[in-house]
Amino acid sequence: MREQDQSSHRFLEQARDLFGSEQYELAIVAAQIHFELQVRLLMERAATRIGKAWAKRLTKNPRVAMFANDVSTAAAELLLQIDVTQQSLWPAYKLHLSRRNAVVHEGAVMARKEAQESIDTVRRFWAELAKVERPTTLF
Repeated sequence: MREQDQSSHRFLEQARDLFGSEQYELAIVAAQIHFELQVRLLMERAATRIGKAWAKRLTKNPRVAMFANDVSTAAAELLLQIDVTQQSLWPAYKLHLSRRNAVVHEGAVMARKEAQESIDTVRRFWAELAKVERPTTLF
């Protein structure tokens, strides 16, 4: 596992630790950090494979992996060849993202159930997106 991969996985571990210590809001935020770092790595590897300047420029946007707007979802479609908005976990991810935004921007309080759903969603959604990359990197 590359150093960047290990570094981003620490945020998922921290999300679980924060969840265990009943710091649900911070667990949701840490889960999102994990997701964005993992997706960014997928996109950067895809841009490298594409080998075009436009592809590398897409990954320079700091919010490209957040999937919070049309630009980031379009970048994912161009780089990963997948429409993230059509994935089965998209509605759950949007709900998670609204939780994260409520915590970060409004100081919202979250319950155990909400934090667990967010952690599970980002873990499963990232794994679903990572499957797209595997066939192209095996050979």
